[in-house]
Amino acid sequence: MHNEFWDIMSHSSEINNLLRCVERRIGRPLKSPIDFDLLSLRISESLTEQLSPTTLKRIWGYIHTEHVPRYSTLSTLARFVGYEDWDDFCSTMNTDTEGESSFLSSKQIDPEFLAVGDRIELRWRPDRRVVVIYNGNNGFTVQESVNSKIVAGDTFRAMNFMLGHPLYINELRHGGNPPQTYVAGRIHGLSSIVLLRK
Repeated sequence: MHNEFWDIMSHSSEINNLLRCVERRIGRPLKSPIDFDLLSLRISESLTEQLSPTTLKRIWGYIHTEHVPRYSTLSTLARFVGYEDWDDFCSTMNTDTEGESSFLSSKQIDPEFLAVGDRIELRWRPDRRVVVIYNGNNGFTVQESVNSKIVAGDTFRAMNFMLGHPLYINELRHGGNPPQTYVAGRIHGLSSIVLLRK
């Protein structure tokens, strides 16, 4: 616990960046009890993981406390904005040469704002191209696939699509295999995301 405390406290700027990313993900700053209730619900719906409104209030400083956020809590928030865990988020931040403003202003598509039947064209290096259709509840079906390991007919869940960042796919059902996790564009991220309205 002592080592975790000092490790987390040495990343206070990353924590602040993570909180801003979460706010961007839900489309509002967290300033009232209702906001924290909403975020708790959205996390539960997106990840099937739980973070209580009280825990979230502590992290955002809405409740004054000496409490240090747990690694697991930060990892849950990192997954909510599209990363594997807290380490993955910090690693990306540390290798982002353009800084915080560039990271937060990345073009992204949030399933919350999609209609069932909307399609998204995704591209990543070296020559991958996939078109997916939105099924609702963060679920997608692959319609077209060029040079990718995920193929037409595969289904998966995703929380967001962010230009220049990896796409983390959950519950990928591929070829009759058990649900898997898949990462597209792990090194360079997605090079193109285009919304194709139905």
